[in-house]
Amino acid sequence: MAYASRAYECKPICNYNAAERHMNETKPVRSEKWRSDERPLRKRSQYHYRLQHGTWQGRSFYDVIHHRTPLIRYWEPFDNGDHVVSLFYWNSMSSRDFMSAHRWGGWNRLVTTTGNELNMACVPLSSVPNSARWFQGSFESPFDGTNFTAHLVFDESRKLKVDESIMVPVCKPVSSDHDKTYRASIRNEIRVFKDIMLMQFQRIRDSVEYSHRDGVPFQETKATRSDEYHTIRSLLTKKLNGADLDDAENARLMQALIDVGQYVYNSLASKSAWSAGALKYDWRSRLSTIATNYEPPEFDAFVAAFERTVIKAVGGDRTSAVKLIGNMGVFPLASEMPRNYKFTQVSDFTEFFDVYKTLLTRFEDIKKRLS
Repeated sequence: MAYASRAYECKPICNYNAAERHMNETKPVRSEKWRSDERPLRKRSQYHYRLQHGTWQGRSFYDVIHHRTPLIRYWEPFDNGDHVVSLFYWNSMSSRDFMSAHRWGGWNRLVTTTGNELNMACVPLSSVPNSARWFQGSFESPFDGTNFTAHLVFDESRKLKVDESIMVPVCKPVSSDHDKTYRASIRNEIRVFKDIMLMQFQRIRDSVEYSHRDGVPFQETKATRSDEYHTIRSLLTKKLNGADLDDAENARLMQALIDVGQYVYNSLASKSAWSAGALKYDWRSRLSTIATNYEPPEFDAFVAAFERTVIKAVGGDRTSAVKLIGNMGVFPLASEMPRNYKFTQVSDFTEFFDVYKTLLTRFEDIKKRLS
């Protein structure tokens, strides 16, 4: 099905005055679905494009809403002409189109009160790494409980007040030195098991079973959901903590590793065969067939996948540090995207939350001004 959006045909609402003018000039829709404080931004039948008026602690605001999400909130200007625009970041094509229709989607060139220019991404772009995330923390329920991830303060000439504005940091989970040391200890501990896998490899290769998982290929391997996997987690963790295993526990651990190795190889070979076009699936019989000339993966690929699975079983894949996109001392934090990613390594969360406290202080100052 092709993607289509009519958001560009919406009435553009770029500031508080435009919102108030549209509210006064547009007749309310006589329908049970529409409230008296709402106005359509396109057709009256399109409730998912609308403007809504509200107040918080006596201060007026207008929400520009897409479906159920207020993506933009324009606050009533202060007596000195300053005003606040609250934005919500939403990484979907339709929401991005909707924000663009109101001049807040994609990239925005903002002039600051110091005379500088900032290129700010008001919506996450598809070029941002998949592992990057918007760290919301205490900003999840500001003001009246509505989610926003940026509060931009402008003066009467529409210049951005950098020191008073806040934007949720964009960060990427990474491994700390402690994580890397722990993974190294796991690899050292399972070296002997990798040698055993080498001896068992031909039998595992000959016993391979190709599967499509009922037409949904390889969403989750059997390895990570098996009793053997949990046996590895408990016994190998015990060994990594310095405890000695008795003969029965060593035998159980060895058998569990061999069984999980078979599951890993089955999934690896199925993925490889599917990519090569050698694996066919019969939807009626729910059986997979493999081409006779297909050669399953060799030992190096298998042992790498096996090692990753074992490391995951004992928690070696966890991340306890973050990399921040951009410079925490500069607003906005996303100003380096998308062409140039500059990550600042944070060895632990202490430094991250020290800076985050500064953002929380700015947030409290904005709340006090608005109330």
